[in-house]
Amino acid sequence: MAFPLKATRGTEHPIISLLRLVLCVTWFLAGFVKLQNPYLFLDDVIQYRLVGFGVALLIATILPVMEISLAAAIGTRFCLPFAAGLSSLLLTVFLVAQSSAVIRQLDISCGCFSSSIGGQGGGVVDYFTLLRTGALLAISLFLTIRTFKSYTRLRDVI
Repeated sequence: MAFPLKATRGTEHPIISLLRLVLCVTWFLAGFVKLQNPYLFLDDVIQYRLVGFGVALLIATILPVMEISLAAAIGTRFCLPFAAGLSSLLLTVFLVAQSSAVIRQLDISCGCFSSSIGGQGGGVVDYFTLLRTGALLAISLFLTIRTFKSYTRLRDVI
């Protein structure tokens, strides 16, 4: 027997609410930590060795604010289909970057919830990091698909 994820009109199923809360808290904590140590986060981005200094500086400047804004949008359900879609896109990029670091055997901090130079004191990119990011991506994709299916008109989104 399938477990229906429908709620009464005007309400949200508790599981959907819980998944939104998980993403909301995750994005808020990730952005907040990065804002606390912007130079250390910049170093984390550079250590992935995927982009040059200019692009890394742009990422380190914009990403923390984007993550906190995303948390607010998901938490308040403001443009939820688009917020969940952006969340899925960002998590896909993170998963690709982290996979690249694991494949290249880089001993670096993931830069997710703590920033540290040389991977000391923070979460080092490993298979557990990939699993965590993959699980968050699965949640985000589920919410993206679920919310895009439930919103039939553009005015319902905004």
